[in-house]
Amino acid sequence: MARIFGMYNKWSLILLIQACFLLADIPAFAEHASPRSVSEADEYRLRSAMVVGILRYTSWEINFGKILNICLLGSSDSFAHIEALQNSRIVPQKVIKVSRILGEKPRLSNQCQVLLIGARPSIDLHAVNINQPCLLICDGCLEEKPKASVVLLKENNRIRFDVHLGNAKSHRVNFSASMLELAANVEGLYE
Repeated sequence: MARIFGMYNKWSLILLIQACFLLADIPAFAEHASPRSVSEADEYRLRSAMVVGILRYTSWEINFGKILNICLLGSSDSFAHIEALQNSRIVPQKVIKVSRILGEKPRLSNQCQVLLIGARPSIDLHAVNINQPCLLICDGCLEEKPKASVVLLKENNRIRFDVHLGNAKSHRVNFSASMLELAANVEGLYE
């Protein structure tokens, strides 16, 4: 019964994420949703849709109220799609606020509940002290990948994501079991 219930949760989550993509006018070509490969034109839309899906199944140790601040650091073609979510309510009971982090010494400590890191960030994350719970998602980053709780990857022309639970725990972020079932790899399970 538990195994059937677990599968029911997984497929319910997949259907819910697909519905989220359709509501956001973002096409869903995820590995579980379709056997088709991701075209280059849709890759960055898919990456942003995956970020939204991940946010829907993430909880923070502190209740931040009705606003979810997403900070963008570095560069990624998916950032334009994330910025288009400004003031939307695509994450239940949250208004999305998006800002780009600029400069060599930005203040991250009180403004970001989500830090989306692209290629070539302007700062060294190892030198940044984040005081509150913050979900770090790597979308094309290289050196920051070991600190990220979620890493978006492209392999065999498919987009997938890996989760590092040890990093999530140190950043005081939790993921639903249903989301973890969809991850390609889950590391740090016993840390």
